[in-house]
Amino acid sequence: MQNTIKNQPIVRNTEKDFDIIKREPIIISKRKSAIERYTVTLSDGTQRNFKRCSGGCGELLTYESFSKYKRYKDGRRNECGKCVSESSRKRQVKLMEQTDENEKRTCLTCGEEKKISEYTTDGKGYRKSCRKCQNKSEVLRAHAKKSRIPTPFVTGIF
Repeated sequence: MQNTIKNQPIVRNTEKDFDIIKREPIIISKRKSAIERYTVTLSDGTQRNFKRCSGGCGELLTYESFSKYKRYKDGRRNECGKCVSESSRKRQVKLMEQTDENEKRTCLTCGEEKKISEYTTDGKGYRKSCRKCQNKSEVLRAHAKKSRIPTPFVTGIF
């Protein structure tokens, strides 16, 4: 399975893929609803951290199966990559079902009234600028980024 954002394979190492000798729980929170975390000793003597997915699958997976997220104490999301992509796909389908193809919207950039099908989605809803204007702005942004000249740090001017 390919990750659509970075086009990298999603790592999915389940508990069943390893030869486990010993499993010790990791306690980060005292809440009863806390996510299950374990330090596991494998048959070759190495230790790996495992965590239970709070998404749809509920499997015990290695930390590498979860994307990084600074807000959580362990630095990883609570849903594995597979569950995150499934939920975003479902949300996208639901959004498409709710919209009427003949609905019109005024583009904030060009001011023209266009059908909703001429706008892209950002996962939560339709964007404010149409596809054409958005593509123009992305081309301009990329060109500006390429043409930036790094300015050297000069002392003694002020």
